[in-house]
Amino acid sequence: MSYPTKKLGETDLRVLILVKAMYLRGCVLARSKDEISRMLTIHTFDNATEMGLKLLAKIKNIAPQKGKDHWEFYDLLEKAYAKGIFKDQISALHQQRNRVHHAGDIPAIETIVKYHAHIEDFLKDICKKDFGVSYEELSLSSLITNAELQGLFRQAEQSFERE
Repeated sequence: MSYPTKKLGETDLRVLILVKAMYLRGCVLARSKDEISRMLTIHTFDNATEMGLKLLAKIKNIAPQKGKDHWEFYDLLEKAYAKGIFKDQISALHQQRNRVHHAGDIPAIETIVKYHAHIEDFLKDICKKDFGVSYEELSLSSLITNAELQGLFRQAEQSFERE
């Protein structure tokens, strides 16, 4: 089933930028490599993914099941990203997140590296195919209208990403 994609408004663009920022925050956590940071990384990656899926559902005008006011994760994944090429990886990340959250399972560094790549690929995929924007160019600075201030903010963002 194919859904029309509407043009991103400023609010939706801001949410997409925040999804990327959350993912990047997870990447920063991942660099610490201690057990708590690895657990938080999985949570952060999963949260960024779910926010991206909810935005996809919104722009595709897909609502949660009748009688529900919120999405169940796998229903959201199935409806908003039905033909997505990273669906299996997103599902596996959510299962890993559940193991971390409910059983205190501490993911291996290799697991973090694997999901780091999968989630970035997922975000690049939806940015291009569903939102019509470049993942690489997504930044909070793009929302600033003052050119001088935007330039300064962009430099700060680039510095943060290099860290």
